[in-house]
Amino acid sequence: MSLNASQLAAVAHFKGPMMVLAGPGSGKTTVITKRTEELVREHRVNPENILVVTFTREAARQMGERFESNTGGDIYGVTFSTFHSLFYHIIADAFRGSKIEIISEEDQRTLVTNLVKEILPEVQDAAEMAGSVISEIGIVKNERIALKDYKPSCTDIKKFNEFYVRYHKELREAGLADFDDLQAVCFNLLSTKKEILEKWRNKYKFILIDEFQDINKIQYDIMKLIAEPLNNIFIVGDDDQSIYRFRGAKPEIMKQFKEEHADCKTVLLDTNYRSGAEIVNTSLKVIGHNRNRFDKKLLASNNTKIPVQLMEFPNVKMEYESVIKLIKLAHECGERYSETAVLFRTVNGISSLIYQLSRNNIPYIVNGAMPDMFEHWVVQDLMSYLRMAEGEMIVDDFVRVMNKPKRYISRDGAKAGEYVNETTKQHEISMELMKRYYRMKDKHYMIRNLDQLIIDLNFVKRCSLFAGIMYIRNGGGYDSYLREYAMKQHVAYEELVQVADEFADYAKDYNSLEELEESIKEYKENAKEKKRESSRTDGVRLMTFHSSKGLEFKRCIIVNAIETITPHKKAESAEELEEERRMFYVAMTRAKNQLIIDVPDEFFDRQQRMSRFVREAELTPMNR
Repeated sequence: MSLNASQLAAVAHFKGPMMVLAGPGSGKTTVITKRTEELVREHRVNPENILVVTFTREAARQMGERFESNTGGDIYGVTFSTFHSLFYHIIADAFRGSKIEIISEEDQRTLVTNLVKEILPEVQDAAEMAGSVISEIGIVKNERIALKDYKPSCTDIKKFNEFYVRYHKELREAGLADFDDLQAVCFNLLSTKKEILEKWRNKYKFILIDEFQDINKIQYDIMKLIAEPLNNIFIVGDDDQSIYRFRGAKPEIMKQFKEEHADCKTVLLDTNYRSGAEIVNTSLKVIGHNRNRFDKKLLASNNTKIPVQLMEFPNVKMEYESVIKLIKLAHECGERYSETAVLFRTVNGISSLIYQLSRNNIPYIVNGAMPDMFEHWVVQDLMSYLRMAEGEMIVDDFVRVMNKPKRYISRDGAKAGEYVNETTKQHEISMELMKRYYRMKDKHYMIRNLDQLIIDLNFVKRCSLFAGIMYIRNGGGYDSYLREYAMKQHVAYEELVQVADEFADYAKDYNSLEELEESIKEYKENAKEKKRESSRTDGVRLMTFHSSKGLEFKRCIIVNAIETITPHKKAESAEELEEERRMFYVAMTRAKNQLIIDVPDEFFDRQQRMSRFVREAELTPMNR
């Protein structure tokens, strides 16, 4: 592949700082590997003095393999590394080979999930809360913020401080550290031990950093220390694709780099070799509304001129039917299923599409964790209510929802109502036994509460599944419980309601609880089978905007492009809204030939407004 003028300018750069602004599909990997080769062949730089650093082992491996392929394997000694690996080796070398045990992501999540269950026992989804806690602990350490000065968003200050202290106590007792600790130790070593810093400065005299827009403050500070005073630091990134603020990544760091290096040269890789001109131009209209960015004029090398298609639908069901029809038509025309990707801002709604794909025998592959609406605690609550309405007063179901909403039923009260059903041998609840218990306690208001629950369950039994679920939520007060829970636990009420809405919409197709449970069982079995087949099956790709980064597809369909989803309802500040716009831009620029944006007027029976990002794209609906 011959290089274009901007690529050649980047590759030819020798000494001093350079910032390469690399738009989507602009060949940044080629530039990095070719520039590394240029340093060795043309400028006689010792390969052992070159460091190429990126974020994932896979990216580092691919970069190394590309370099080896380009050079015929006759250049040895260049270091292709992740930040994690680099910092580990600096510390290990300083402590003369002492082994540092880093906790795995899985073990870290398990540890914090267990802490959530202890510190916040009322939280319904401990694993989800654990993710938020881990993220915020990382921000405190990576930004080097004093704990007393940090205001958490996942819980109150007192509880967060308890998480922080308990988490680090558990790590110390196990003789472990996390990656954020590794970074902090590395920074402190290089900042305070001049001889250690000089050793690494002498080793790595030329530094190339890939995906620079994803760097956080402490990583940047470490790399600056090593690069000085030569400052032969070559950064490649796109501030418009910075979408990991929750990890501490900020596009402002790219601007900071430019400000801190007065002699910094800048090259814009302005040719997109992936997407057609219509996709490139439309995506630039959207991202152009961000203020905190480098302005870029990008061109398309791809001659495909299919216009970006905006499709509007009355509801999600009709939206997904259209997606299914398009996928079938493309496959009938000889396309592989994997040439189409369906992109979601969040996992909400993926389960419903998976169900439709399965019913139409269309294979699919989910990038990332397989979403399962039926495992969500809100759906499990509603299923418990439905079973109770059918007369299945299983103890676990009753205890699960007895105070959702608050009915002041105590564990002792539930225990008093427990008995063993002689026919089924299951532990069940007798409302009469419970009422007898509360009469003995002279708590007549509790008898009224139990009578109201009986009335509610009897009403649900006479309803269709959909009507029954909606009565539980509205007449039975479940949605009020969700609102109270969301406020107390610092989670988005709307997100919980969306889960309930999606489940209610799913239940519309079934005439009985037995049919619904059989469908859920079939869904789960199918999901397990798809997971086993995913490595060898040609399937439609389903993924979130985040997990689509770095990928490309012939056709991309962005679904549910509505306010409250994209931008996400949690995005309130200017910085958060700009990050949401960057995510939408990343999703748009995954498409090579065809980009379709779907907008439902209703999202599971709730009226919605078109996403502002779609309006910024200045598109005209093609089906209205």
